[in-house]
Amino acid sequence: MDANVRNGPARRTSWVASSNVVGMPAASMVTSAPTPSARPRTIAKGLHDHSPRSRFPWQTRVMSGWQLAQVNIGRLREPLDHPQLAAFVEALDPVNAEADRAAGFVWRLKTEHGNATAVEAFTWDTGESAGMIINMSVWTDVEHLTEFVLGDLHRAILRRRREFFQKMAEAYLACWWVPEGHRPSTMEAEERVRYLRAHGPTPFAFTLRHSFPRPDAETPEAPRRNDDDRLCRA
Repeated sequence: MDANVRNGPARRTSWVASSNVVGMPAASMVTSAPTPSARPRTIAKGLHDHSPRSRFPWQTRVMSGWQLAQVNIGRLREPLDHPQLAAFVEALDPVNAEADRAAGFVWRLKTEHGNATAVEAFTWDTGESAGMIINMSVWTDVEHLTEFVLGDLHRAILRRRREFFQKMAEAYLACWWVPEGHRPSTMEAEERVRYLRAHGPTPFAFTLRHSFPRPDAETPEAPRRNDDDRLCRA
């Protein structure tokens, strides 16, 4: 597995959580006291394929051979069991459920709990924050992911992101094309984020504001720009 495991109380600088809230900025706050995790830390068994293709006919159409992977991370202001994060935690299930039903959705990283709050990744980027949030999913294309990101429910949480996360100067969201059926690992996601931070948007790692076509497109190196102000400046 590419996810580390930790059971029981964890220092606030080490444990990781996840949601389907895309494009959440964050930062750090100084603390070192151990705090109980919201759930026991467990391995993300199988990183379940959550593609509901049999229920949603638009997800059964013939694909081009490429799908869009995305990861976004953030540094928590407080642990997930802190009252300041209550609204965010309450929104996890509804936002995840909406993502599962969304047109173009293929898969998301989760454990048997239905989310990825037990998955540890990007620990090198935790700093002195309360912990890292990671969200990773696969979609059919940039357009459908963008449509979900700009949806009302998702946007309602994004508007309150400063309550939950502190501002992050570095890139915290990365997209890249993967072969159809591929399920990206957290190690793969870390590599893409590092590359994006070092080189800016490229076909290897890009953002929703500055994206690139599928590798099999006629001009795969030609960037596409989305200036919609509702998109976070990842």
